[in-house]
Amino acid sequence: TSVSHAVFINALVPMAVLLIAGMHGLEPITSPKLAGVLLSLAGALSLALDKTGGHGSGWIGDLLILGSVYWFATFTVGSKKIASVHATLEFNTFTFLAAALWFSPLLVVELVRLPWKEITWLGWSSLLYSSIFGSAGAYLTYYYSLRLLPASRVAAFHYLQPVLATVLGVIIFHDSFTARFVIGAALILAGLFVARH
Repeated sequence: TSVSHAVFINALVPMAVLLIAGMHGLEPITSPKLAGVLLSLAGALSLALDKTGGHGSGWIGDLLILGSVYWFATFTVGSKKIASVHATLEFNTFTFLAAALWFSPLLVVELVRLPWKEITWLGWSSLLYSSIFGSAGAYLTYYYSLRLLPASRVAAFHYLQPVLATVLGVIIFHDSFTARFVIGAALILAGLFVARH
């Protein structure tokens, strides 16, 4: 699918978490929460529409992203009980071990085909950085926050991803700000504020 479709569909995670948590009686779906989620979703849509270029969208890719949203939201709500009982590091360790075991057959196939000699020091250092900060650090922070906050509030911070990605694009790749970006970022932040308060 296209980047804009993936960003827009992935922005449904907090809405899905709120709805699933509400259906399980874990959190009330109040009018301010719903209004905040809708505001942030409108902002995410504005940012998604702001992106240009890339590959065209396809319904199969859209369905795969939608499935990912559903399963991540379901996992977030289900993890709330588990994360509150187990230490954050313990919970993440077992989660990643389970994923590693589940995907190990695919890993073996890919490791054989990998051109090991072509990987530079930049590639290895990027892998190390991504593993420590982008994966382990991010998940430790995420599941530790699940112990302290309602699942829908934690998931609402997913709306910051498009904003942060755009800001980093401006800083690193000299992308330019547009009116649609400013409107989208403002709606996302306003939605987070409304949902929280």
